[in-house]
Amino acid sequence: MFVCAVSGTTAPEGSQIDELEDGTELPRGWTVLTLQRSKASEGYVEVQSALNAAIAGAKKQVEDAVGAPSSAEERQLLDDGLKAAEHTVRAMFHGYVAAHSPFEVDEVEVFLDTTQPAVVKWLKENLEVDLDTV
Repeated sequence: MFVCAVSGTTAPEGSQIDELEDGTELPRGWTVLTLQRSKASEGYVEVQSALNAAIAGAKKQVEDAVGAPSSAEERQLLDDGLKAAEHTVRAMFHGYVAAHSPFEVDEVEVFLDTTQPAVVKWLKENLEVDLDTV
């Protein structure tokens, strides 16, 4: 059963149903509107949080093992050690990071009975969609 998202009407029984190129079925004269919303991926956020915690832990281990540098040379060695620790952790997490996109897309399709002038008017006034130009 097809219900118009604007008017709440349903397609009449026995309506001609057309199949669009993407396989979507749609009553003849109706319009399908696809809405997509991008949002942060929870999995990506969790992986990044774990990565950052692991980097901080690895750097702390290096700092604890080396201690406070007393010369420029020791400072350079500490800096090199910190960089190496970060690169090592990033390499370990590479697969996890690569497997998670930073965002997800939610998608919903709504059906509009564009055989009704009121629905066509609503589209034009509220979404600035003129079906005469599509």
